[in-house]
Amino acid sequence: MGLVFSPDSRSLAVAGGERKAWVWDVASSEVKIDLGSHLTTRGKYIHFYSVAFSPDRQTLATGDWDGTVHLWDLASGQLQASLKLGGAQVRSLVFSPDGRTLAAGDGDGTVRLADVRTGQVLATLGAHVGKVLSVAFSPDGQTLATSGEDAAVRLWKLER
Repeated sequence: MGLVFSPDSRSLAVAGGERKAWVWDVASSEVKIDLGSHLTTRGKYIHFYSVAFSPDRQTLATGDWDGTVHLWDLASGQLQASLKLGGAQVRSLVFSPDGRTLAAGDGDGTVRLADVRTGQVLATLGAHVGKVLSVAFSPDGQTLATSGEDAAVRLWKLER
């Protein structure tokens, strides 16, 4: 299960497994968007593992069990794009501070950096033995921190 507050703290996104993902309004405690009824392009329901808000609060990224990252328009609740990044079980997600890059930590121990606009994988980092548990960008976007099942924390200097 994953959860994250929006940058303005007004919304909370929750990923809770197969067909279970919501965006909640924090003030009213009401569901604003229920993503669980959506099908993938292959006609299967999405198994939600992780969630991340874009810095501009326009897009929500969700990580699927099959290594796909889905991008959702928060105004309409509609699926914008599905990025097949490779790997398995996108367990953690984070947008870079400028919103142009998405880091996806996988169940196979890798972290993939992808261009949000094109879906192109920019880099694949052999980060951990076992699952990647979390990923975080520094506020300047120059460093990526990762942690994994191997109890290691790694810092990656990024060329931008």
